[in-house]
Amino acid sequence: MSGRFHILFLLFIIRFSPVVFPQHPEEPVNNAEELLYRNETAEIPEEIFEEHLDRINHPVNLNTATPEQLGESGLFTPFQVHVLIEYRNEYGNLYSIYELASLTGFRVSRIRKIACYLTVETGAAIRPEHSGNGMVLINAGRVFPESVGYNTTGGVMNKPAYNASPLKISIRIKAHAGRNFSLGLAYEKDAGERFSQGIQPEFMSGYIIYRGYRIIKQIVAGNFQLHHGLGLVNGVGFMHSPEGFQLNRNSISKLKPYASLNEYRFHRGAACRMDLKQVELMIWSSYQQLDLSLNDLPENIKGIDWMDHQRKTGLHRLSGELEGRSLGFRFTSGVQAVTRIKNLALGSMYGFEVCSLTRKGIDSLKADIDPSIHHSCSFQWQWSKRQFESFGELATGSWNSTAILTGFKYRFNDFFQALLLLHHYGPAYRGFLPSSYASGSTIGNEKGIALQLLAEPGKSFIVNFTAELFSYPASRYLTSVPSTGYRYSCTFRNTGYGSLQWKIRLVKKLWQTTPGTDNPGIRSIRTSEVTRLDLRIIYNPGFILQWQSRVVVSLLSGNIKPIPGYAAVQQAGISALKKLKCTLQFVVFNIADWDNRIYLYEPGLYYSFNFPVYYGKGQKVSFVLSLKPGRKLTIAGTASVITYHDRENTGSGNDMIPGNKKWETGLQMRFSL
Repeated sequence: MSGRFHILFLLFIIRFSPVVFPQHPEEPVNNAEELLYRNETAEIPEEIFEEHLDRINHPVNLNTATPEQLGESGLFTPFQVHVLIEYRNEYGNLYSIYELASLTGFRVSRIRKIACYLTVETGAAIRPEHSGNGMVLINAGRVFPESVGYNTTGGVMNKPAYNASPLKISIRIKAHAGRNFSLGLAYEKDAGERFSQGIQPEFMSGYIIYRGYRIIKQIVAGNFQLHHGLGLVNGVGFMHSPEGFQLNRNSISKLKPYASLNEYRFHRGAACRMDLKQVELMIWSSYQQLDLSLNDLPENIKGIDWMDHQRKTGLHRLSGELEGRSLGFRFTSGVQAVTRIKNLALGSMYGFEVCSLTRKGIDSLKADIDPSIHHSCSFQWQWSKRQFESFGELATGSWNSTAILTGFKYRFNDFFQALLLLHHYGPAYRGFLPSSYASGSTIGNEKGIALQLLAEPGKSFIVNFTAELFSYPASRYLTSVPSTGYRYSCTFRNTGYGSLQWKIRLVKKLWQTTPGTDNPGIRSIRTSEVTRLDLRIIYNPGFILQWQSRVVVSLLSGNIKPIPGYAAVQQAGISALKKLKCTLQFVVFNIADWDNRIYLYEPGLYYSFNFPVYYGKGQKVSFVLSLKPGRKLTIAGTASVITYHDRENTGSGNDMIPGNKKWETGLQMRFSL
């Protein structure tokens, strides 16, 4: 594609884009895109997207849901729950979900955002904690042409580096057995992996859950996730930004069954949640085998913490990855108690963790060492009264370091509110599976403050401003000296009335690194800044054709000469028939520096969430087709091709593909139960 065509395409997007098709949950997508480019690990907890789909399948019935169910849904604040229950008691059932707009504490913009999760229909689902309708989901996909890891040129001794098929396969099953029992199962084989390791499947997660309505609320056997307080010790997903934060989205006590494809962010064992009237009690025990990274082990392994050497990719393609499989183990157990007194909720948690080598690890490393044992306890609180909410969590343990996250939220009126967050994480702190608010996707060696202001100055206009400041007193990822960083963002958008929506977002981020050098002594620190402007226009008239136009312009600066970059998107959705839908997306990009890279959401198959990185110069075309030939069967396929104009090979290492084009394909069959 010539440079002239790049410019014409960019101008066309800004001037002539008439429509946009909102095919994905906007809030989780925004959070995911921001997290990926923050110079941290590129890990996305896909459970946040699965929860969106599950909520759509089981909407909350505003007329029949109990106060507990409304609170557990995570869609309403305690004050909103109180107002809604009082309204139902006085006036009876709601005829429309938009009746909420007439109640104190409810904003029209917020109602429109959660409308797909709500219903007032008779007979609709009333238990939002159910994990969606029963289904069987089968996915298969692969990349063309094959990378060098699958041929003899990419291996050793004339053998490929990857000894298995480039086909990627996953199978998911969800089912309900009566009113109280449900189960889930997930299997995945990544490209380059074997279908099984001996008699064991490559990766499998699953659960059986019992839901009760008296003392026993939940019993889970298998894989599960926990959430305590704000997630300093245990959490189900990172809160990437204070923007749009609602306290009870991160419930002070939460137990979730797990049957997703992430291979390490879960517990495996048994857990139980009980309601003893004034006290809610949760107990759990978990045992998991760990993959270890053998490349960075010290010569003297006695006394080390094996969790620091856990390999979290979940990939078992190379000989080194296979050798490190299941060499370690992790056992955790604990208890949490929560009491609620009117508008105040108090919780405390104690747990311990034991990490060591499995018998396979002892034989492989020829070492028999004492296990490392860690204890952790935390105290959580949540208090709300009308316009004011206060919350926090304090955690400490045998890591000789503490962590605290606290803040408050004040709603001045239905059109203006403010949020303040304060956090301090000690240099050696880590929880069991922490997922609280932080600058990236790790918690530790960080302190900071965040402020968020949300205003609706007009009937159809919203302004959102967020500012975050971070300080790192000790060395961390990509730094060997203390460093600082900050982010701020300002968003302007309409409330979504009618078929036309628009959004303008300005984001600036600063971080510091210490570049590698062979010279002895203290290394200099380098400051990098990214300023990003995101323009989006959405037009959805409800007809056959729906359209989305978006352009992201990014400027990298700091201690280097400013380097611009951009990515422009056109996306069309066609619903010619009720049972036939297709989506076409076209992206052009020109990004010269890796630190200026751009991640964009890409439409895909059901329960598949793609955020490809755009770096270099080129274009990408993606196509998704979905057909529903029967009431319970859906068949879908996807194909995409990316073409680079500034390189001869695509990718790097064993994943390098000769040529400047890469094709990705996928096929899915979904059976509703």
